[in-house]
Amino acid sequence: MVPIRAIATVCSITLGLTLLLSACGQPDETAGGITVPALWANDSGVGGIEPAGITVNTSADTPNFAVNLEDVDASGAGPAWRAATASAVATATLLSGVDPRHLSATYTITGPIDGPSAGAILTVGTLAAIRGRPLDPTVTMTGTVSPDGSIGRIGGVGTKIKAAADNNFGTVLLPTDNLFFRNLKGERIDAVVYGSSLGVAVRGVGSIAEAYQLFTGHAISAKGTLSAAGLLSPIADTATIVTSALIRNTQNVLDDVAMGKGRSTIGVELQAARAAFEDDDHPTAYGLAADAYKRSVRQIALEQTSSRLRIEGSGSVRSALLADAAAIQSQAEATITETRAMPNLGQGQQALLPTTLRWAVLADAYAGAVRDGLATSVADDVLVAAAMTLAGQRAGLDQFLPDALQILDSMSNSPAVDAASAADFASGYSHFLLAAADANSAYLLAVFGPHQEEDPTDTGFIAAAERQLASRATNLPRDEAPLGEQVQGVAQAIAYYLLSAARVDALQVFGTDGFGSSVTYAEDAPAMERDIEATARLIDAGVESLGSQEVDICGAAWSAAWAKGLSRNQSATQNAVSANAFSLTEIWFSAVSVQMLNAARSS
Repeated sequence: MVPIRAIATVCSITLGLTLLLSACGQPDETAGGITVPALWANDSGVGGIEPAGITVNTSADTPNFAVNLEDVDASGAGPAWRAATASAVATATLLSGVDPRHLSATYTITGPIDGPSAGAILTVGTLAAIRGRPLDPTVTMTGTVSPDGSIGRIGGVGTKIKAAADNNFGTVLLPTDNLFFRNLKGERIDAVVYGSSLGVAVRGVGSIAEAYQLFTGHAISAKGTLSAAGLLSPIADTATIVTSALIRNTQNVLDDVAMGKGRSTIGVELQAARAAFEDDDHPTAYGLAADAYKRSVRQIALEQTSSRLRIEGSGSVRSALLADAAAIQSQAEATITETRAMPNLGQGQQALLPTTLRWAVLADAYAGAVRDGLATSVADDVLVAAAMTLAGQRAGLDQFLPDALQILDSMSNSPAVDAASAADFASGYSHFLLAAADANSAYLLAVFGPHQEEDPTDTGFIAAAERQLASRATNLPRDEAPLGEQVQGVAQAIAYYLLSAARVDALQVFGTDGFGSSVTYAEDAPAMERDIEATARLIDAGVESLGSQEVDICGAAWSAAWAKGLSRNQSATQNAVSANAFSLTEIWFSAVSVQMLNAARSS
C-alpha cells in the first residue's frame, strides 16, 4: 500500500490457499467502530501509517448487505485500495458467520492512497468490528488478502517495518513469505533480525485466522475434538459403497488409456487408492480414486482428440466438441431442475445441496465457455484443451455428483427445514455472494490489470467460465421464488464467487511481478498442502459444533477428509500441485456450506 503520489512499481505477491471457516460466532448487534493502522511504503523508501476507519452494523434493522466507500472515494483512494477494501469486507463477512442480509460497513481514510497491501488488516479490522473485539494497539500488519482468507506477499518490507518502529508499534505482522526480503542494495535481509534491531517484534502470518488471534487474543473458531471416524460415522456405510464403486469405475476408465507414462502414473495412484481402502481409510481411497478418474478421462480426451485431429482435421473435431458441449449443458440443466427441490431434507442436507449441485452448475458454465471459445476457428491446441475441459466436466456430472448425492441422502433429515425461511435466507445469501464475486472481479482488474482477462495460458477456460457464471448470477430468482429456485440461484452464486476467488488465488498463489505484468508460474505445493490441512481442521470444528446442536452436516467433513487424504498421499509426487488444486476446490465448496449454515442459524 502506497500513497497515490508514489505508487510502488514492484509488488510481488504469492499466496497459499487456506479457506478459513468460522464457527457460529455471535456478532455484537450494534454499530461497531474500529481504526486500523495500515502500513504503507513508496518506491523511494518512505513509509508511514494510514489510520483507516471501519464502522459496521449487524442489527436486524439493517435491510441488506451494504458497503459504503463514499469517504474512501472522496479522500482520493486509488482503484487497488478500493477493490481491496470491498474484498476485505466480503471475506470478513464470510468468516464471521453473521447473516450478510443484516450487515452494513462504512470505511474512511485520511488522504489519497492506493495499493492492495492493506487488505489483510482491513479484513481483521472488519471481523473484529463485527464481533465487537478490540484490537491490540501495539500491533500493526501488512499483507494482501485473498477471498479464502489467506495473507499474501507485499513489497517495501523494510520500509514498512521502520515505519512501524517510528510510530512506536511493538509488533509487525508480515506475510510468511516476506520474512526474508531484499533491501534497496539487493541484499537478502532477515525481517525478524531487522525488526529486532529497531525494537520491533516481527512475526509471520499466513492467514486471517492467525492474524485475528494475535490482534484480539481470540480464535476465529473453536478447535474440534472428535476424530475423523467420529465425524463420519453417520455416513460410514454409504462412504464405503461409493468409494468401492468409484475404484471399480476408475479402473474401467483407466483401461481405455493408451499404454505409456500417463497410464502408468495414474495406475500408481489408483493402486494407492486400493491400498487405502484395504486399510479402511475410505476418505483417502475416495480422494485418490477421484483424482485418478479425473486424470484418466482427461488423458483419454487428449489422446483421442489428438488422433482425430490428425485423421479428420480441425473442422470436424471442432464441430464434434461443440455438439458435446451442447449435450453437457442440456444434461447439466436437466440435472439441476430435477435435483434443486429435493423434498424432506434436514438443515444440514439443505445447506449442502447448493454446493453439491456445483458439479452441474460448473459443467454448464464450462461447456458454455467452450462453446463461446470455439465459435470461430481456433488452433489445434485449443481444441485439445477444450476436449480435456469437457471430459473433466462430464466426469463431474456422471460420477462425482451422483456420489455426492448419495452421501447427502445418507445424512440425517432432522431438524426439518422451514421452506419459506430457507428460501428467504438463500435469496439474501445469493445477493451477498454476487456482490462478493463482483468485488473479486474488480480486485483482479485493479490489482493485476486487464491482461488477466486475456491470459494466453488460460487453456482451462477459467475466465470464460467465470463470465458465464457472472451472467447467470445477475439473473437470480426473484425474492419471492420458491425454495427450489433459490437453491439453484445460491448454487450459481456460490460457484461464481468461488471461481472468481480461485482466479484471484491462482494469480497470487503462482505469483506476479509488478502491477499489470505477466504472470510467473512458481507453484508452491507445500503451501497449498498446509492450507488444505488448516481448512480441514476448521471444517471439522464447524461440523462438530453443528453436531452438538443436533444438526448433521457430516457430508462436509467427508469432503474435507478425502481432500486432505488425497493431498497427503500425493505430496511427494509430480502430481502434487494438480492433486492439491482438486482438493482445494472440493474443500472450498464444502466450507462455504458450513459457513452458510452457521449464518442461517445465527439469524
